[in-house]
Amino acid sequence: MSGLLAYAGLTAKVRAMSGKLLGEEDFDTLLASPDVASAAAFLRQTPAYAAALAPMGDGEVHRERMEALIETSIFRDYAKIYNFAEPSQEKFLKKYARRYEIKVIKKCLRYAYVGQKPSMEVFRDPAFFTKFTELDPEALLEADSLPAIVEALRGTEYYQPLKNLEGLPNMELFDFESALDIYHFRQIWQDKGRIVSKESVEILTRAYGTRVDMLNLWYIHRARVWYQLSEAETYSIILPVHYRLRKEEVAALIAADSEEKFAQELAKTKYGRNYEELRPDNLEEMYVFIMQKILRAEARKHPYSVATLFDYLYRKEHQDYRVTTAIECIRYGIRGEEAKKIIAAL
Repeated sequence: MSGLLAYAGLTAKVRAMSGKLLGEEDFDTLLASPDVASAAAFLRQTPAYAAALAPMGDGEVHRERMEALIETSIFRDYAKIYNFAEPSQEKFLKKYARRYEIKVIKKCLRYAYVGQKPSMEVFRDPAFFTKFTELDPEALLEADSLPAIVEALRGTEYYQPLKNLEGLPNMELFDFESALDIYHFRQIWQDKGRIVSKESVEILTRAYGTRVDMLNLWYIHRARVWYQLSEAETYSIILPVHYRLRKEEVAALIAADSEEKFAQELAKTKYGRNYEELRPDNLEEMYVFIMQKILRAEARKHPYSVATLFDYLYRKEHQDYRVTTAIECIRYGIRGEEAKKIIAAL
């Protein structure tokens, strides 16, 4: 089936959903809210969050619950897209859902790391977990240690990557989270030829390849310059995929043990040459900018392809992050231009 025939209905659906995303004027209005209750009231009036925040009563202010509802609103959108998809498109969407599963597992790990059971808010949308994942919410909600979380994942694809860490010395929360990320990106990279059409492999390669490269730049900088990890330790946490970052460039970046040396090596990479504004101190900001630029370009160039799905889901996730950050600004009294600057940088 051609891209046009296969994606015509789904592309129309995604475009309609895109029209409900917040604009910059909406963020200005949100940031002008005098308190979190007013922010919640505004968001409940928007098409983007009316359904997600419906469980909150008028005047109810419970930050953790509100942020959980906002974060899990992506599950609603994912379900809408999946339920509209053809079987061939479901292959990609099923693998993409791994991103959400890992996000939930990481939250459970963070609770368990301090000896606590996960909050019920982590599993705010039970229908999503029942239909789209293999996770067992009941088992995870009872786990209050890292080994217990791993055991709660028995029977899922995440069990073995985490089980492999058992018995290794000095394992920290970061090691468990890194193992999940490494597994996810390795699997996507290996499976991309089997989960999308031949025509879409190049799109997925460009999108995921760029994502991995930018994340590795960020990880290397944090590891070597911020936390002063050894070269061997840094190699153990980066993602095992190379796209536009050549192996020798990765080696040079890891060998750079100061901000100045890292900046020099960064400038030599394809990303440093293509984006003159790319610096060690704005890697996170530029990661978002570059990913949005690439996904928007791919979606416009190939509107009847997997690019449309990837682009929308990425934009929705990024919007949710900006909204929860805006709520934090309101909560802590960060107002005016300072708050706008924070949101604009995301």
